[in-house]
Amino acid sequence: PVRTWLAEELARGGHEVAWAGTPAELEDQEGAPDVLVIGVPDAPSVLDAFRGGCPEVPVVAWVEPGRPAPELTAPFEWTASTDGALLAAVERAVPWVNLRRERDAARAESAAARQEAELHRRAAGLLRDPDAEGFHELLLAELLRAAGASAGALWLADDAGRFVLRAT
Repeated sequence: PVRTWLAEELARGGHEVAWAGTPAELEDQEGAPDVLVIGVPDAPSVLDAFRGGCPEVPVVAWVEPGRPAPELTAPFEWTASTDGALLAAVERAVPWVNLRRERDAARAESAAARQEAELHRRAAGLLRDPDAEGFHELLLAELLRAAGASAGALWLADDAGRFVLRAT
């Protein structure tokens, strides 16, 4: 079938084929692929549903000669020939993949920076007055929150070097 030919062509071109299956099985796949390469299905509703959930995943469609190409929004490529055009269409999708990876990495970095800034803000507020009433309880609460723990105890050394329970 077309599925086997597509997988063989992509593998021969040095691409990793993570899954090859029927369009109906697409919904059962975990996560979004880098690129979805399809032989145009008879029921385009499955592809439409996939694009609704993963609009940023590039789709490369191999269309049997004589059949109409599907109309999809970018990122979308299609080809009807068998002379290497499939691999060229997949290669044209690579910049979309790289942009998505860079964007996702930037989002993760930004989220980590926001979390770190919030931790610093809370710590600065807490340490403004370490002699305040309830300081040890607040410090322990912040430490538990930062560690993702549900319970803990704060033991601090006194002037004689003995550990004293300050908060639970």
